[in-house]
Order: sequence, then C-alpha cells, then structure tokens
Amino acid sequence: TNIAYGMALTEETETVPVFEDGFELADNDFIDDTAKFHSGWELDSGEVYAYRSGEVDGWTAHSGNQFLEMNGLKEDPGTISTNVATEVDKTYRLRFAYAKSPNSEESLKVKVFIGTVTTKTITASIEGSGLAWELQDIEFMANSANTRIRFKSLALEDGPGTNAVMLDSVRLDEVTPTDLYTVFSELENLARES
Repeated sequence: TNIAYGMALTEETETVPVFEDGFELADNDFIDDTAKFHSGWELDSGEVYAYRSGEVDGWTAHSGNQFLEMNGLKEDPGTISTNVATEVDKTYRLRFAYAKSPNSEESLKVKVFIGTVTTKTITASIEGSGLAWELQDIEFMANSANTRIRFKSLALEDGPGTNAVMLDSVRLDEVTPTDLYTVFSELENLARES
C-alpha cells in the first residue's frame, strides 16, 4: 500500500472598493480653493494644478483625462486631503499613481498621511520625456469610522516655484484576506492479489 498526503496553503485577497478619484471633476487650472475640486477633496494649504492629458506635450494621465501636480508655487506646499468612511479594525489598501515632473532635474517628494500619522514619504525619481507613472500601495488598519487621507508636497524644500510630484488614480479598497486550502492524497495498490 502506498499512501501520500499533502496540503497547500494559498493566501488570496478580496477587495471591496471604498473610494476612487482621478481628479476628473477638478477645474483644469490652478486650484487655490476646495470648491474647484468638485469632489470630496479639500485644499488644506498652498495650491495644486489640475492638468489635462496632452496639455503639455507628452504628459498623459495615469487614468482618465486629468491629474494633479502638487505645486509649490505659493508660500505653503500644496496639501490636499479627503475623509473616507472606514470601519474600525478592518484592513484597507490605499493605492495611487505618482510621477516626477519631467521639468525637474532632481527627485521630488510627497508625504502621505493616513489619519494623523505620516505613513510614508514617496520619492518620484524616474526620468523620461513624458510622465513615468508608478503605483504605490499602503495597507493600514482603520482605527475610526472616518479616516483622513492627505498628500503634502515637499517641493518647497527647494524654494517656491519649484516642480512637484504628479498624482493620479487615488483609490481605497477594503482588503479581506481569504485562505484557500487544498488537500490531496494518493492511494494505489490497494487491491490484493487472490
């Protein structure tokens, strides 16, 4: 009798969309007032600029037709935020696209805050004649019924009027891990010769 057993464990992730915005409703201009977003975003300080794909030769949105530059043209860095409904102790994934302005010779940075905590400082450094979009995922566990997501440009570290990180395709998903178990066995030579 030859019997063998095995088990494999695969972790998969199910997601439920909570929030998604690519700045498609924003005025195609300098945004120096929250009302110009026409969505759930707030301008906390400074200003940002909403570009349309093709407005600058070779610059296209990651998704849709618009994207933001987190400008540093005023005395304060461009900072935007939004509040999203979350459930305490559930896991969420914030995903967004970012790119370095092709006009900048240096790497550019933006801070990402989830709640009141600086979760990550993102450095956009890929060179190119157009926008070289990268995706960033940040997973977190919610500790309140509303979670504030905030992006703050660090462009003013080089002085006002400098280039800033481009931002697009901001999405928040609830993440539910699921475990898949597979059990297999092999049974052979169970019959006896008579």
